[in-house]
Amino acid sequence: GTAAPADIVAAVEAAGYGASPKNAAAQSAAPSADALKDTETPRLKRRLIASLIFWVVLMYFSGVTINMISLSGLAVAVGMLVDNSVVVIENIYRLRSKGATVIQAAVSGAAQVVGAITASTLTTVCVFLPIVFVEGITKQLFTDLALTMTYSLLASLIVALTLVPAMASGMLKKEKAVKAGLLERVYPAYRRAVGWSLGHKAMVLLLAVVLLAGSAWGAVSRGFVFMPQIDMNNVSLTVTMPEGISREE
Repeated sequence: GTAAPADIVAAVEAAGYGASPKNAAAQSAAPSADALKDTETPRLKRRLIASLIFWVVLMYFSGVTINMISLSGLAVAVGMLVDNSVVVIENIYRLRSKGATVIQAAVSGAAQVVGAITASTLTTVCVFLPIVFVEGITKQLFTDLALTMTYSLLASLIVALTLVPAMASGMLKKEKAVKAGLLERVYPAYRRAVGWSLGHKAMVLLLAVVLLAGSAWGAVSRGFVFMPQIDMNNVSLTVTMPEGISREE
């Protein structure tokens, strides 16, 4: 069979999988990265559903109801639910396409990025979770949102480190021909843009600083307010009448 590259061998041995004739034979039949991505969309749907189920269970045991605030938190977090899983599955794809077996790629692919996705998730959780510990109307309004965001992100992390490798080890064995999509047509232009940016680092950094300063100035210039003014379609009128006057008068 075809031997795995040095970096793959080191990665899988670190995860507890040594090289063997059986593994080497399996590596020679490893499908290409393009073929592996044929079933990416169904897996994304399954990971999203699993994260949502986990989120609902945590809400149930903490007494958080489904309301406008909690649904707003879910709407904000739904875009991040599959981020951790995407990072894990892409790393598994990378190892699989380089010759690692399905089990080796699943175990090592998750182990190599566990620190990165954990840190990424906790940075977002640290933004919303402290809202639970404040007092006053802020806690009453935004506790459900903070708990919803925290639960959904932690659920996505757990799913990415457990369910995704397990599913990948069983679903990355099939090889199907796929057609070139939009990303394949965009890659050449993207490579040229990255090459130009690496050749003009000073200009790119200066542009980033200007955009950062402009964004900060625009945010500060708008001012801060706890609740925005709302144009209500009603009129409140209070009339004080002289003492001794009857209702009819």
